[in-house]
Amino acid sequence: MARRGHDVQVIPMLPSPVPSWFGAAPPFKYLGTTPWKQVKNLTFSSGRMFIAACRYLLRRIDISEFRDAIHDWTSHLVWVYPYAWPFEIFRAASLRYVRMNIREAEVTIATSFETALSVKFYGTGEKFYFMQHFEPYFCNEKAGGEISRLEALCSYHLGLEMVANSTWLKRQIINEVPDIKVKLCWNAINHEYFYGQVKVPICPETVKVISYGGRGVAWKGFRDMAESIRLVRDSYPDIKIVWQVYGEADLPDDNPIAPYESLGFLQPPQLANAYRQADILLSASWYESFPLFPLEAMACGLAVVTTQLGTEDFAIAGKTAQVVEARNVASIAEGLALLIREPAYREKIARAGQVISQKFTWPVAVERFEKILFPGRVFPGDSSEGLL
Repeated sequence: MARRGHDVQVIPMLPSPVPSWFGAAPPFKYLGTTPWKQVKNLTFSSGRMFIAACRYLLRRIDISEFRDAIHDWTSHLVWVYPYAWPFEIFRAASLRYVRMNIREAEVTIATSFETALSVKFYGTGEKFYFMQHFEPYFCNEKAGGEISRLEALCSYHLGLEMVANSTWLKRQIINEVPDIKVKLCWNAINHEYFYGQVKVPICPETVKVISYGGRGVAWKGFRDMAESIRLVRDSYPDIKIVWQVYGEADLPDDNPIAPYESLGFLQPPQLANAYRQADILLSASWYESFPLFPLEAMACGLAVVTTQLGTEDFAIAGKTAQVVEARNVASIAEGLALLIREPAYREKIARAGQVISQKFTWPVAVERFEKILFPGRVFPGDSSEGLL
């Protein structure tokens, strides 16, 4: 959006350094800060509160001004390290941080349930909620637990303009709020990095399978993948099945179920190269909402084994991907085994997967998003592709 000429500001929900992957000079404004700057702000705030206290005792200011000074000081105290505080204080600190830093805008966009309430009450212009997943599922990953689950559900009832990043998510939201209107805007991948040639497989002696570790969360299905790899290895003892995993996983690389080769955390160029060296991508998430890694692997020429929820916009069963049943180790193992024992089929879905991956580019995604945010306007460079 920034590269298309829009004045974009990104506000973190709490003080945060500028992420290194933004690059040296991102085209948008990022309201970042450093821990040292937060300490400095707290020091200045402490001085202002002391002066305010003295002036209040001398009857130079009224109680409201003194109270404002106390609020300013306590806010800066919490913002130095908000994660050390109880959840309720953490949540309040987030709301206050956004309120103090949000600016006047033609469009304000929430990107998670934790920012939806801030946009509802403090945002200006048209207020949107660009949803990235069905977040009530992840309450156990949040400090608030059940409170976070209920807040996530409530975020769908705030009256914001709703935009989902996948067909599955759109259906989930409509099921939760039947009378709501939800627009759809898919994400995309960076084809500058993710590209490659589809391999012409033969009956192999070695098959290299690659998977995302899934940050150690259960719903990414890593243990299901490990069990399926074990079953396939046992079923095909004459084939060496090399399993590579990037990112943090739920099991160590030397686990007794299915040992694997850990690739660690990879930046996009290194990840794309790892894909190109592999034969099959294996994913077994219980649910996703337009996950990028299967699509990235497709663009690099791999055949993909994946579950369906959240991938249906590009993973078409038997055509562009081998779709398996989530939480069903036998189904996952059979899907992987089919691609191993049927090289021609593997090549067929890899080619079809690469073709469909070409539809999901950032120029198309951004143009579509732009048309959702500013309906009826015409911008330079518009094309019919944005209406895919």
